[in-house]
Amino acid sequence: MRDESYQPQPNRTTMIPKKNGKMRKLSFPNGKDKLIQEAIHIVLECIYEPTFSNLSHGFRPKRSTQSPIAEVETWRGTIWFIEGDISACFDEIDHRTLEKILRERISDERFIRLKRR
Repeated sequence: MRDESYQPQPNRTTMIPKKNGKMRKLSFPNGKDKLIQEAIHIVLECIYEPTFSNLSHGFRPKRSTQSPIAEVETWRGTIWFIEGDISACFDEIDHRTLEKILRERISDERFIRLKRR
């Protein structure tokens, strides 16, 4: 890690069936790669979590699929909702744009390079 020679290994992948009959690809990193991913996750969470809206619930600490339901139950005067399917939306994210966003708050180039790997 110190000399930046770390290279992640290819993930082990498998296909699982979805309810609609299609297949979904699952990827499994090896132990070392998973540990490094979790360390990156902890750093990013420390930087970004305090700035997120309290109305945001997805993949947040101490929140679940039930937390937005509890929130909605307290609303008064709401007359409509919009429902959407964002499945596979992350498959098309431009990683250069994400890196640009990271650079707005993170000036450590070694961390950025690690994240890129």
